[in-house]
Amino acid sequence: MAFLRFCRFLPLLLVALPTMAQNPKIDSLQTLANAQSNDSLKAELLCDISKIYMSSAPAKAIEAGQQALAVARRGKVSYTEARALHLVSYGNFLLGNYPLATSLNYKALKIRERINDSVGIIDSYNNVGNINVLQQNYPAGAAAYHKGLAIALRLGDKVRTSRVYNNLGNIAERLHQNDKAIGYYEKAMKIKEDAGDKMGLTVSLGNLALLYSRKANYQKAIAYYRRSLAITEKTGDLQNQIHALSGLGEVYAKMGRKQDAVQYGEAGLALAHQFNSKVTLLNAVETLNEIYLATADYKKAHQYLSLTRQYADSISAENMQTRIAEEQVKFETEKKEKENIKLRAEQKLKAEQLERKNLVQTLILALLVAAALAIFFFYRSRVRLQEALKLLSKTNREVEQNREDLKTQAHVLTRQKEELEKLNHLKDKLFSIISHDLRGPVGSLRAFVQLLAEHKLTEQETLKLLPLFDSEISHTTNLLDNLLAWAKSQLGGSTTQPVPVRLQELAHRNLELLQPLATVKGISLSQEISPDVVAWADQEMVHFVLRNLVANAIKFSHSNGSVLVTGHEEEGLITMSVQDFGKGMSPADQEKLFQGAPLSTRGTANEKGSGLGLLFCRDFVQLNGGTLTLESTLGQGSTFSFTLPAYQEAAVPELV
Repeated sequence: MAFLRFCRFLPLLLVALPTMAQNPKIDSLQTLANAQSNDSLKAELLCDISKIYMSSAPAKAIEAGQQALAVARRGKVSYTEARALHLVSYGNFLLGNYPLATSLNYKALKIRERINDSVGIIDSYNNVGNINVLQQNYPAGAAAYHKGLAIALRLGDKVRTSRVYNNLGNIAERLHQNDKAIGYYEKAMKIKEDAGDKMGLTVSLGNLALLYSRKANYQKAIAYYRRSLAITEKTGDLQNQIHALSGLGEVYAKMGRKQDAVQYGEAGLALAHQFNSKVTLLNAVETLNEIYLATADYKKAHQYLSLTRQYADSISAENMQTRIAEEQVKFETEKKEKENIKLRAEQKLKAEQLERKNLVQTLILALLVAAALAIFFFYRSRVRLQEALKLLSKTNREVEQNREDLKTQAHVLTRQKEELEKLNHLKDKLFSIISHDLRGPVGSLRAFVQLLAEHKLTEQETLKLLPLFDSEISHTTNLLDNLLAWAKSQLGGSTTQPVPVRLQELAHRNLELLQPLATVKGISLSQEISPDVVAWADQEMVHFVLRNLVANAIKFSHSNGSVLVTGHEEEGLITMSVQDFGKGMSPADQEKLFQGAPLSTRGTANEKGSGLGLLFCRDFVQLNGGTLTLESTLGQGSTFSFTLPAYQEAAVPELV
């Protein structure tokens, strides 16, 4: 149904926002915390402030949580320390800092298990599940959720039970088990309604709306989104308000109502800027990109696609900086701890030496005073000797543990040595290829240029030599591209930056790029890929793989042949194939192909090749979670296939 009251609804939304910044409850709690001298109570008040900020200002929530953490540690209040760690972890999760959020969450879980805080353990397991789900590790995520669910059911905690049901529905939805997901969401929604959990209810409503939108039941989707939006306006929950606005924009785009779709999408983006979470901003601009694509406004769609890449790159860069800082802090902390252990051991040794000296003096004096006192001090020295033996035994155990640690380090060093030897072997092979395949063409080109400069070639000789040098330059360029790709993968640590990759568009770009090469041999290039086949992978790596596979297919195809690129999705996995009908490969060559050393063979037109491209293709596909396979028959052609994870539109996980 048409959302006719949108123009009256938006001003109410904007008026409600300034009131959240000046929350009288936060001011009251801050005043109480500043006046509180008891560390336990002060830390709890600061945790309450952090929780209130969480739905509207994650950065302020982190700041309040860190203050609570410092006070709780000073007062040695384990329960509140775990709660503060949990809140700071949640805030970083909202801002997209997943490595730090993971580390803090496990610290909180460790404390809660030590003090048997059952309710806190449920919350920690819930967030462990959320982190695994965002990384598409669904079995680990489900296992963590079920651990928390078992405790929640045992305690009769309805709010946390509904929260886990919601997140189990999220996993079912990602696995395309839509009916199962709806069942989980409706269970969660019923419990939240009975318990009066308004924030949790908005999450369940939003997820149900998303599912019904996918099932093309747009009226039901709009009803759920509008109900969620009405609740978030009253509670000031910016995060779920943004999800509801963006969701309505997507539904109206699918219905072809461009004006309503754009208005809701832009309203969601405006609130996302105020919420100041890069993850939320990324979701909002991705939604607007989809809206403008659906309404055929490609200029606007491209604008928001560029913003999507900027936010994704920014989150990736910040996560990398955080990991570097964490490793530095970890190194300095371990170094300082070792120095403290050594200092304490020296102090303890000096104290024991002094104590033994005093004991001997006391025994001598006791012998001079009376034999009875001598027996007393003998007994006392025996007790202390037993304590010394216990200390010695403990020291021996520590020495044994250090020995085991050294063995472990030696094993790690051995593995690193083996990896370095493999890389060194590959490096030697690369330099051999460079000296043979790179110097030769460059030397020939230099000689050709000198002959031209000195006018020693006739026009007929020049025309005869040009195609040969064009082939040499093409081979040299391809070799340089592959060498640069290898160098980039080694220097960059072989990391991926996954984004949604539209494979039809990427295949089209590669076929256009290689069309001149195909035209020379009279080869036709074609593709059969649906526009909705979208992978979740590193776009540059997939581009490299497609370019190399298509170039190889052209190289080994006969004149006037054809090359076909296909792609399809099945159960969350995309399979891409590049098929030619050329010379094919023998079983022996197929067996050698991926064994670690480049396999150099000539094309049907005697084209050169280094064999490096396929090795890099295999590595890049594996880095993106896929596999590269080959089917070939000698004299009939070859088909190279590789898999990639499909991009899934994520439902909203419920966090605590």
